[in-house]
Amino acid sequence: MLDKLATAYRFWRASPAPMPAAKAMAKAREDVAAGINRYARSSKAALASYQNQPGERGGRWIENPDGAGLRFVGWSDELAQTRDRHTGWFLYPDGDPGEVARGCVYQMPSRDGRSVYVEAIRTGEHAAEWRDIGEDGAAYVFLNTRHMGEPGGEEYRGPDHYGAFRDAAHGADREAELFAEEERDYQQAYAAGRRAAEYMDKAKEERDGARDLIGEFRTFCRAHPTAFDSGHLHAFRTMMRKGIRAHIRDAGRKAEKAEQLAGAWMNAGDRLADAFKEGRENG
Repeated sequence: MLDKLATAYRFWRASPAPMPAAKAMAKAREDVAAGINRYARSSKAALASYQNQPGERGGRWIENPDGAGLRFVGWSDELAQTRDRHTGWFLYPDGDPGEVARGCVYQMPSRDGRSVYVEAIRTGEHAAEWRDIGEDGAAYVFLNTRHMGEPGGEEYRGPDHYGAFRDAAHGADREAELFAEEERDYQQAYAAGRRAAEYMDKAKEERDGARDLIGEFRTFCRAHPTAFDSGHLHAFRTMMRKGIRAHIRDAGRKAEKAEQLAGAWMNAGDRLADAFKEGRENG
């Protein structure tokens, strides 16, 4: 079961359009529940991914860069001139799980005797060694932003190399930072939606609790119509009423918290509002 869930998760995470981790996991759970098996995509799909719809910043998801004719050159953080020697930007607000977006550079076929480098992002985890989320090193590639080498076929020559690769590496690191920032915002909105759903569920439980107490109280009164006339059960009646009021009060407080979360995130832009709604639906 866990293997199927992990495979489905990687499938959706490396889908033709960049998919946030929370949404990919939700879809993976749906697949497992429905008995749907997911597998790695074919090399034909990798080539076709050149036609994938680009995102807001112009990047597009290439499922298998090698199969699509892109040669991996190196990671942005391996370049000596990068500002920080980090190995990616965390995709979750608290860094757990440890998935990151990591800037990297690919080389396209040379043009007019000049090397062509493009910025890219890969997502995965970096512990003892790098592990991609996608099956075939899927990357979010900025094909329209090309860094041209010097005439004569300038090639990458190691982490101290200057020139087009350095510019592409810096650009890729910045794109990875922005990508991760958007992902963390998405995760926060999604988590807020989950909390809102939990608050609404708890509010319903409190209302149900009040309804149950009212029913019990009425049943008792019908069974013992003269019980309270003697005054012997005054304490019982007071206790029941307090319990009902407490349920109603707590239901209102939890519903108010859910409304406050909705008010904050539903006005935070379409993308975050959608993330909040997805989290609330899957809560």
